[in-house]
Amino acid sequence: YVQFPLCNPSRASLLTGLQTHPVGFALFLRFYFVYGLAFTTLAQTCDGQGNLPVSGGSDSYYWHRALCYSFETGKDLTFDTMLNYGPGLYNPRPPLFPWFSLLTGQLLAPLFGDPWLGVLYVFLASTGLFGALTVFPTYALTKEAFGRRAGLVAALLFAISSAHMQRSQATDADHDAFTLFFV
Repeated sequence: YVQFPLCNPSRASLLTGLQTHPVGFALFLRFYFVYGLAFTTLAQTCDGQGNLPVSGGSDSYYWHRALCYSFETGKDLTFDTMLNYGPGLYNPRPPLFPWFSLLTGQLLAPLFGDPWLGVLYVFLASTGLFGALTVFPTYALTKEAFGRRAGLVAALLFAISSAHMQRSQATDADHDAFTLFFV
C-alpha cells in the first residue's frame, strides 16, 4: 500500500489554499483602498454629467470616451477627431478592453438596474480584477520553469509588487492589466 503525498486530501487542499491566497490578497489590495471613493456613488453618464471616479490619468478618461461611443452607437471608435485635434486620427487602442466592459456590463445589468451602470462598474473593476488574476499565469509559468515553491513565491511577490499595483488598482480603468493577463 503506497500513499502518494500529493494525493492526500488535506495536503491537496492546503496547496490549493496557498495558490489562491495570493490572488485573494491581490484583489484585496486592488479594491479595498478605492472602494469607498469610486464604487459607492457612480453618477457619471456618457454626456459628461457627473464625476468619473478614476485614478488613472488621461488614459482612463479616453477609455471612458471610447466606451461611451461604443455604448451609444454599437460600433468601435476607430477614427476620433479628438486625437490630433482638428483633423483627427485613427484610434491606436485595441478594442477588446472596452468591448469586454460593454458585454460583461450588459450581462450584469439586471444586478444594477441600469445597463450603463453595469458597464461602468465593470469598466472600473476590470483593471483590478485582471491585475489580481495575473497572479495565476505568474504562478503557472514560474512553477513550470522552477518548481512549485518558486511559483508560490513568484505569485506572492507579483501580488504585492508596487509597480504592478500602480497600473492595476481597481479605478485605474486602463487596459494594461487586461493586456498583461492575456499575454
